[in-house]
Amino acid sequence: PMGWDSFGLPAENASRTNNLHPKQWTLKNIDTMKNQLKMLGLSIDWELEISTCDPDYYKHQQEIFIDLYNNGFVSRKETYVNWDPIEKTVLANEQVINGKGWRSNAVVERKKLSQSFLKIENLLTRYFSGVLIQILILFIFYFLLLLILGVENSLAIAFICAVLNIIPYIGPLISIVLMIILAATNNLDSFIFGEFLINSVWLFSGFIIIQLMDNFLLQPYIFSSSIKSHPLEVFVVIIFSGLLFGIFGLIIAIPLYTTFKVIYNSFFDTRKILSYLFK
Repeated sequence: PMGWDSFGLPAENASRTNNLHPKQWTLKNIDTMKNQLKMLGLSIDWELEISTCDPDYYKHQQEIFIDLYNNGFVSRKETYVNWDPIEKTVLANEQVINGKGWRSNAVVERKKLSQSFLKIENLLTRYFSGVLIQILILFIFYFLLLLILGVENSLAIAFICAVLNIIPYIGPLISIVLMIILAATNNLDSFIFGEFLINSVWLFSGFIIIQLMDNFLLQPYIFSSSIKSHPLEVFVVIIFSGLLFGIFGLIIAIPLYTTFKVIYNSFFDTRKILSYLFK
């Protein structure tokens, strides 16, 4: 397939410079590049060709944006952007080279403009904030457990195990093994196997209790607050995702569910659906 990124102010500015209508200028360039690619003999399926300046293409983008805006998933606020004074358009950071625009070579200005922002970024930010909160709580629990059992370097061990714990399945296993090994090696000079065995049992028991609290209480509550869902709803999503797709399913469960939920809320009105089904 082939797609032509051909919509925006740069194309209009180029057409003005060449004294042609933007549509004529853009389509002429597309036709020229298309012939060049055919001469190169590239394996491109030209039946699967789109152009972003085609109304049949960008009308769908406009509809999606309007739906997102009407459902409260788009906000408007002023922010600083990279402004090219010659092309009179906003540039991405990658398009600014040594403080100048990559096409016009004009000195780029920092200008405050009104921009649109998708709130799905806020949802993902809340999700990762939830991950940090989860690590912090586990760190505190692990630290208290190690402190009660008199393990040296409890702070460092608890931190490492809390970070490892975010890896589904493997993380907790690595954490408990690492915790037992580090706890045993702290007192090699006065190592007593019987004492080591008893401490390991207490350590393992405390770890299991903490893991159960994390899986059945902390995660559903923390991530339900992050994505504004009922704790039971989040718990069911995590469990089924893990059963269906294993470790990968547990990793993608909440981000993917968040995305689906935003899309569903953007394009479907639950009340209208229910009223239609039960009228």
